[in-house]
Amino acid sequence: MSQNSFFKRQIRLSEPFKKKVLVAMIVFYSLVAAVFIFGFGAFSWMVGKNIDEIYRFSENYAFGKGVNPFAVMLGETPSSCGIEISERAGTAPYNFVFYYLFHFSDSNKNIAMAVAFCFYVAALIGSSAILFRFIRKRTCGNILLAAFVVLVFGGQYGVGVAFGMGNYSIYSYFFILLLVYTDFCERQPVMGGLLLGLGMMKPQMMMPFFVPLVIRRKFLVVFVSVALVSVAYFAACAIIYTNPIDLFDSFSRQGVAATRLSKVYCGLISSIGAFVSGKNSTDFLNISFVVFLMLTFVLSWRFGNMENMYIYLIPAAISTIWSYSYAHNSTGIYILWAVPIVLDFFAREKISIGRLLLYIGVLAVMVFYLPRKTLGLPNELFPFSEDLYRLFMVFAAFFIVAKRNTFITDYGKISGGGRKTLQKV
Repeated sequence: MSQNSFFKRQIRLSEPFKKKVLVAMIVFYSLVAAVFIFGFGAFSWMVGKNIDEIYRFSENYAFGKGVNPFAVMLGETPSSCGIEISERAGTAPYNFVFYYLFHFSDSNKNIAMAVAFCFYVAALIGSSAILFRFIRKRTCGNILLAAFVVLVFGGQYGVGVAFGMGNYSIYSYFFILLLVYTDFCERQPVMGGLLLGLGMMKPQMMMPFFVPLVIRRKFLVVFVSVALVSVAYFAACAIIYTNPIDLFDSFSRQGVAATRLSKVYCGLISSIGAFVSGKNSTDFLNISFVVFLMLTFVLSWRFGNMENMYIYLIPAAISTIWSYSYAHNSTGIYILWAVPIVLDFFAREKISIGRLLLYIGVLAVMVFYLPRKTLGLPNELFPFSEDLYRLFMVFAAFFIVAKRNTFITDYGKISGGGRKTLQKV
């Protein structure tokens, strides 16, 4: 038997077998989700290690006093607001205005933290509700399968760590899932644009998702989103009495300094460029930005006639490898790849060994994805372990996009009954 024929060999998936797999996976992912959401997430808030939220509070406390936080971080202005601002911190300038929408306080830390925690929990619940509703609709009301997908979302390293740190990517996860798995932005384009604008709290995550919107001519959604971010940016300039150019300059310089200080992952091109040239990874960020943004346009244009469940895999893949990013900035949206895989597997009567191995590999990487520092791997021996993880997920995403016409689109009733057919999307 040739290697190719081995991978094409079909395995029968009986309904009793699929039910056993589903129950086993629910048990497994329940434990994983509990570890990440409570062990990595809620516990960090209990012991005061929600470090990103602490950074955001200190920056916005200064901002509320009319002080430019970036100037303080760069050492150009003394901290006259009575609170220390870490030089490792820093967020997009318009987030200073968004902060008040989610915290209501720049003077009482306890109130700000309590309100922030509630909003993070609400974003997680909202994300889960979107997924649950979408899966039930696509599987004729299969509650167990819908619950399983929600657990897969919660059982991701990026989601747990982002929650524990108090990182804005939790909000972006919610807005991305709202964009992909509902028709809200089409029914309510103005409100959808406002929500996607708020999702720009993590621009390195959210920006690629605007490309399919432009290609699909959802101009009102895009316009409202850009307008919200612009208004917030100019409002920030007015509050700290700084012109837009100077604020952007101090933001950029502080970002470079913080990135070099923290040694964060800066995307595939930056990672390879730094390794080959010996320069800092931040020196290649602009190249990475241009190359992958162009790639997003090309691929989204090529696959622009697909339904949301597939078309948004492209920006999800690009946001994984293109720019400055810790694990929590990208791994949470791996759920976009998991959904079609889970739906396809449980609707099939037969599956090839090659496809099954790919599905297992994707779900395994989603569970065990950890940055190389967390794995304890020295950079000198294995400098691209994180890149390999991300590239594997990109490969999986494009396999799903390119082979979408081999996925089952008439799911029928997962638990017996209902005819399952292979159709082209």
